[in-house]
Amino acid sequence: MIVFDGRSFELPLQGAQPELARILLQHAEKVLAALPNGLQSGKTRVNDVAKQLAMSERTLQRRLGELDTSHAKLLDEARSELALRYLGERSLAIAEVAFLLGFSDVPSFHRAFKRWKGTTPGEHLRSVAV
Repeated sequence: MIVFDGRSFELPLQGAQPELARILLQHAEKVLAALPNGLQSGKTRVNDVAKQLAMSERTLQRRLGELDTSHAKLLDEARSELALRYLGERSLAIAEVAFLLGFSDVPSFHRAFKRWKGTTPGEHLRSVAV
């Protein structure tokens, strides 16, 4: 986890692009509002996101590239963070978490979680229960 001093956010950015920042903020708000429904419904493809933002798929990909990221990276990060949040609630079974995150099956979720955290969801739950 990276932690920043609150004053860091007040510093001016060199080469700031207010229009791009506005678009990305709008996108982030839409993505957050749609989670977890967007993940469950499968509306996480780059063309679905581009349509929601009223831009072409290529424009979205280009703008994300300017920020040295991609749709796939952002989706993976969102799923990783949500996985920890959902597992932390303890009221959801691992299979339910996999479904909420839009995985087609539990083994796919297990493989992704192991890639993200170096452990399986079950092992993670046991380690935080101690």
